[in-house]
Amino acid sequence: MRYGPYVTVLRVIYRFFARKYRVIGAENLQSPTVLVSRHKDGRGGLAILAWMPIDFRLWVLDKLATYKPCLQHHMEYFCPVRLGYGPVRTWLYSHLVSWPFSRCFVSMRAISVYRSERGIMKTMHESLETLKNGDCVCVLPDVEYTAKDDQTGTMYDGFLYLARMAYQESKQILSFTPVYPSVKHRLISIGKPIVYQPSEAFRNERQRIMQEIKKSLDEMARSCGNVEEDFGVDGEASSL
Repeated sequence: MRYGPYVTVLRVIYRFFARKYRVIGAENLQSPTVLVSRHKDGRGGLAILAWMPIDFRLWVLDKLATYKPCLQHHMEYFCPVRLGYGPVRTWLYSHLVSWPFSRCFVSMRAISVYRSERGIMKTMHESLETLKNGDCVCVLPDVEYTAKDDQTGTMYDGFLYLARMAYQESKQILSFTPVYPSVKHRLISIGKPIVYQPSEAFRNERQRIMQEIKKSLDEMARSCGNVEEDFGVDGEASSL
C-alpha cells in the first residue's frame, strides 16, 4: 500500500523542515500487523505518520475524513471548546484547516471509525480486508487522547476484536505491534509483535494482549527517559 500524492508531498515537505525522528526496533515490523500507538493530542499520530518506515491505514473519526463534517467539528467543538477560540478566530481557523486536514486523511486512505453499531462493523470489515491484503492498520486508542503523559493510561480495546474476526473468517492469526512516539526525544520505538492465540478464550486473550501492549509502551517510554517513576509489573506506579 502507498499513500496518495497529496499526503506524500506533504510528508516530504514536513521532513525537510522538521527535526528528524530516529526509529529503533524497525526489525520488529512485520506486515500485516495492527500498529498500536499513543495519540498524545495529535503529536503522536503526526510523528508516526511522518517518520515510520512503512505506510499504514490509520483509524480516524469518520467526520474528520470528509470536508463538511470536518468543518462542522472544528466550528462547533475543536476551536471553541478545545482551543477556547472566539467566533471570528474559530471561523478563520476552521475554514483554513478543514479542507487540507480532511484531504490528508483521504490521501493516506485512513479508515473511518463510526459511532454506530452498524458503522463500526464497516470499520472492522474494511480493516480486515486491509490486513488480508498484507497491509498494516494503525490505531491510537487512548481514551484521554489529549493526555500528554508518557505513562499509558486507559485505552479502548475494541480493535482487539479484529483478531477474533480475522481468525473466524480466514484463519488469519493477527499480531499487535506497540509503537511509542517520544516527542521530547524525537524518537519512535517499535516493540515486539504480540500474537493472538486462537486456542485460548478470547476474553482472556483480549485482557492479555492489552496488558502486554500497555506494558510494552511503558517500557519503551522508560527507555526513552520519558517516565521516571518506578513501575510494577502491571504497569502501575509502585508504592515502594
